[in-house]
Amino acid sequence: MVPLELTLIEAAAALRTRQLGHLEYVQALLAQTDRLSTLNAWIRRDPERLIAQAKALDQVRPKYHKTLAGIPIAIKDNIDTTDLPTSGGTWALLATKPKRNAAVVDALLQAGALIAGRTNLHEYEEGPRRLLQSHALTRKPIGAKQTSPHGLGPILSLFQRTLILAVCRSAH
Repeated sequence: MVPLELTLIEAAAALRTRQLGHLEYVQALLAQTDRLSTLNAWIRRDPERLIAQAKALDQVRPKYHKTLAGIPIAIKDNIDTTDLPTSGGTWALLATKPKRNAAVVDALLQAGALIAGRTNLHEYEEGPRRLLQSHALTRKPIGAKQTSPHGLGPILSLFQRTLILAVCRSAH
């Protein structure tokens, strides 16, 4: 089983049935993220925490397995999380530490997802303003000299179509 070739649904099933270890899955995604670091898709990550969470999940056998148990999720930097600062891509908010998670983050965490980190975006998600943006512009996976208008391309390549295929398959 090749972790990077699995859709979200396939990965969740493999993790649930122990055909794939949580640590193995997380390490494969982290290695892929490191290989594609020139895309500037991530602005904040906590690999040590993600690895610790994966190890802990490998040690337990819950009676009820949550839908997204052990699935790392990328959170765009304009969505509040209490564990990492939310900057909205601007210098003015670089150290902002939200007091509570956005509702979507709470829902993902309750479903068992792991926060992999924060993904890049243009300042306030308003388009490229290189002089004001607090982080390097994202790059498209194809043609490293191009920038991505919303940072979505790099994220999709980093997590190997997992979420998109899961959504498409569940719609049919």
